[in-house]
Amino acid sequence: MIDSLSNVLKITPEGEVLLLREDLPAEKAITAVLLAARISNKFEKRPSDELFTEEIARSAGKALKTVRNTIAELQKQGLVERAARGTYRITTAGVMKMDQELQAPQRGPEGGIS
Repeated sequence: MIDSLSNVLKITPEGEVLLLREDLPAEKAITAVLLAARISNKFEKRPSDELFTEEIARSAGKALKTVRNTIAELQKQGLVERAARGTYRITTAGVMKMDQELQAPQRGPEGGIS
């Protein structure tokens, strides 16, 4: 999973999450950023696996309103949970779904596998 994730995200030595692919839909970008925060926390690069919506928006390269709306949908699906006031984290179900999506072959613009 980490190899697949490294094609999508970078975690700086300070634990900041940077999205490498701007073409990801909001749902995938947000879950990828939250997954990277969780991994970063496990490797003790971040004090917590929780992110504020502003941090998610900055890392995912999405508008704050888009992030808030998408997080609400991801919560309904059980992929993201509210951790504290204004912070969110990926759930185990979210980790599993992201792993499946990262393992699936990527389709190119003309439908072929890239």
